[in-house]
Order: sequence, then C-alpha cells, then structure tokens
Amino acid sequence: DLINDLLNVAKLEEGRLLQQAVLIDLSEMIREMAALMEPRAKRQGLTLTCTCNNPPPVWADPKNVEKVLGNLISNAINYSPNGGQVTLTARGVGDAVEIAVSDTGVGIAPEELPKIFEKFYRVKHPKTRHVMGTGLGLSLVKGIVEAHHGHIEVESVPEHGTTFRI
Repeated sequence: DLINDLLNVAKLEEGRLLQQAVLIDLSEMIREMAALMEPRAKRQGLTLTCTCNNPPPVWADPKNVEKVLGNLISNAINYSPNGGQVTLTARGVGDAVEIAVSDTGVGIAPEELPKIFEKFYRVKHPKTRHVMGTGLGLSLVKGIVEAHHGHIEVESVPEHGTTFRI
C-alpha cells in the first residue's frame, strides 16, 4: 500500500495520475462503493447509509473517483466508534455535483484541520492509535479532486464527527 501510495503521489505531482475521462454515473458508483464497504462497516458495528439525489453524470477518471470514495469511506469507518454512523450523499448543485462523506467519529481538532491534506500527516488521537495508514490518503484525495477541477473541504467537531465535502 505504501509503495502504491507513493507511486500515485509521484504521478499526481507529475500531472500523470488522470488516465482517462469518461462520463460517470456517480449514483451507481457511490452505491457500489457503499455496498462494497458495508460488510466492513457492519463488522465494526457501524451503520452505512447512502443517498443519491440524482446527481448529473460527470466527466472523470473512474479509477481515481473510486480511490477518492474508497479512501474517504474507509477513513470514516476507521475513525468511528462502534454504534456510529457513516453517511454518503451526492446531489446536483447548479452545474456541479456535491459528494459528502460524514461520520459520527472522533473528529479532528481545529488546529489539525489545516494539516490533514499534507503528505504523511496523521491525526493524533488516543482512540485511533490502532488505525494503520501511510498518511498519504487525504493528500491523494485532494490531488485527485483538484486534478478534476474540483474542491474539497472538511468540517469537524471533536468527539462528534467529520464531514468531507467535494
């Protein structure tokens, strides 16, 4: 995973990560990712819900969109306690699409929010020491989103949860 993440970061920095742009049905892709991640969420005692309000199709690289969704959903699952909730939503907003991944997890302290998209940065929280990772996932997510001419933002309340919005 570390090697693949490093290779993807290098490709992104060289402007070579976007392989192909095709018309994507985001509703279908998001529902498929939710179905793929649901067993993992259930094993961790979480409820995973998905609501797609007919977002318009977008031109994007499907593998990269899957990486973005997979990383955000995986993080939401990893950082949510037993009995928590992970919610995926997608909707059209004007001529754009908004995708949100929300959780009821440990949240991120305000002073750490500006750093979370930096390479190798990992949020430090006593309840999540067991979570393994390279610290490259959110850096890749941001790079992929921006390579698609998108924007990502995060809102978080410590001990209540986090929402990533694309």
